[in-house]
Amino acid sequence: MSSSQRPLPKSILVIGGGPAGLVTLRNLLERSNGAFEKVELVERRDRIGGVWCRDEDQDEETIATNTTLKPQWPTPSSPELTNISSVGFNGERLSGAETGEYMRKFGEEYVAKGVVRLNVEVVSIEELVTTDESKAGGWKVKLRDWSDVDEMDEIKMTEEIWDAVVVCAGFYDRPHWPKTEGLNEAKRRGLALDGRWWSPAEADAYKGKKAVIIGNRHSSSLIATELGKVTDQPVYISSSSYSSSNNAQDRSSKVHYVGRVLKYILQPPHETDQGSILERLTVIFDSGEEIKDVDLVIHATGYYPHPDFVHVRALPQSTPSSSHLVPLTSYSSPLRPHHRRIPFLQAHILYAYNPSLAFIGHILALEPFAFANVASTWLSLAWSGQLGTDAYPDDVQSRLKTDEDRMKEVERLAVELAGEGELVTYTFFGPSSEAAYLSSLVSSSGGVLPVSREELEEKMRVVFNGSSPEAVHWARAVCV
Repeated sequence: MSSSQRPLPKSILVIGGGPAGLVTLRNLLERSNGAFEKVELVERRDRIGGVWCRDEDQDEETIATNTTLKPQWPTPSSPELTNISSVGFNGERLSGAETGEYMRKFGEEYVAKGVVRLNVEVVSIEELVTTDESKAGGWKVKLRDWSDVDEMDEIKMTEEIWDAVVVCAGFYDRPHWPKTEGLNEAKRRGLALDGRWWSPAEADAYKGKKAVIIGNRHSSSLIATELGKVTDQPVYISSSSYSSSNNAQDRSSKVHYVGRVLKYILQPPHETDQGSILERLTVIFDSGEEIKDVDLVIHATGYYPHPDFVHVRALPQSTPSSSHLVPLTSYSSPLRPHHRRIPFLQAHILYAYNPSLAFIGHILALEPFAFANVASTWLSLAWSGQLGTDAYPDDVQSRLKTDEDRMKEVERLAVELAGEGELVTYTFFGPSSEAAYLSSLVSSSGGVLPVSREELEEKMRVVFNGSSPEAVHWARAVCV
């Protein structure tokens, strides 16, 4: 693609029917001055809602008729367990139990209009290579149709060509696993699980189990609390920020706080009175403490974006042939936690080398609904030709500046917070940087979301601190 080309697509596919995808669909349809001829959304589940689609929300008949061939995509959310803040697109303060229904109601009109296709999984996205490399050729999307599939049916595969694609899915598919000695063996033995597979509805299955929960966020505390209700064994929360000197926990509680795990040791299996073989772990912590006979370790350690189904033309510096396709994620480094990112994004939205590819929802925002709303409004303005070159540069090098600046900032923080490196990630900005980023999108939007940087930063601090009337009024005024 020419370095001066800014695509103005006519057909756009949105991938993912969660909060980011649905608000992106809305903004592309309603904030583009009619510039697009075709905008559709595909969702791999049979319902909209994304991570807010929970099995326990389905009726028994739906569960009973689900195909056995269709894969399950577990969600990290539940009515009791919500690991993201929920302020709706119009400023509504939502509980975990309310968010799923809110998403369904928000998306109903788009399903009714036929611009949402359910049970359609994106298998791959491939950048089209044209004979004229100065022109964008669009994207070939391979799809798998999971509707009306049973054991005897062949799964239908199709291919479609789109001018532009927005990826709003798959960012909760890749859990972050710490590099802890013995963890891989514990996972193979089924003794270590990711938090997505935890369900309060199945808590009774853990009666009598001794568990260690890894993580220091809201989700780890709630998992531990729910487990404590059904087991007569201690439940431990492991956190790298734990210090025995300032631990003020209730000693009568089943939940106990411990330090960082150094090692997992698989104990010799033994036969139970019922004749089954039981395997357990010994867990060793950085304090020197050991906990024996651990039945289960649940990791609530977060996720990172790694959409390996997206394939782009290889960059000239990495291969002599730009007709060769490679996974976009091959230019990132999942082995270095603070480098995990979707690379080369201008404004953390557009793929700099071909800005007809965009990503919304991959930033770990403190207010993700508002974040996705502002970002996708900016995207709609960019693709419909309503943004100037200051906001949406002509040349690749200018578009790469966002990514380069963020990488420098992450490296600086990694050095500054040495010893607490796991707290530094490319995709988590923190309140001040998040507010500044959104402010930059607002100021470049031509007044669509008019608010000053100072006001945005202050009001976001209020929103992050609770559901005060002032915060809700601000969110309703700005997050339209």
